[in-house]
Amino acid sequence: MLSFVGFLCGGTLSACWGGAEAFGVCTCEGGIAAKAGTKTAFRSGNALPNQLSGGQQQRTSIGRAIIKNPSILLCDEPTGALDYHTSKEILKLIEDVNQKYGNTVIMVTHNDAIKNMADRVIRLRDGQIRKNYVNETKIAAGDLDW
Repeated sequence: MLSFVGFLCGGTLSACWGGAEAFGVCTCEGGIAAKAGTKTAFRSGNALPNQLSGGQQQRTSIGRAIIKNPSILLCDEPTGALDYHTSKEILKLIEDVNQKYGNTVIMVTHNDAIKNMADRVIRLRDGQIRKNYVNETKIAAGDLDW
């Protein structure tokens, strides 16, 4: 299964049981539990995307992708619409899921600090690979600073 992390583009939000918490514990039939952020909760489990802020949409999308326990998780700017502390929480969550379940995470970002948590870094410019190296000095997501 392949999941893409990005903004929701339609439909209703039903990733979590009960009152769909954007940053609460969500479960699915695969048995995975995903804590996707802070204490911000939605008022309704059937909120439409246009009723949520960009950050809520981003966090919900990440939670929905992670909860499926995909073998490959494609993350396109997963922290782009989030504040500093929430960004670090999301990066820690992605790191935890990667370590616990062994799924591959491919992350695209303009935040240069995030490369420090990667096993491998591939830098692109104008559609061409400019650098491709193994990160020998990996830093935990919680220790990143920018």
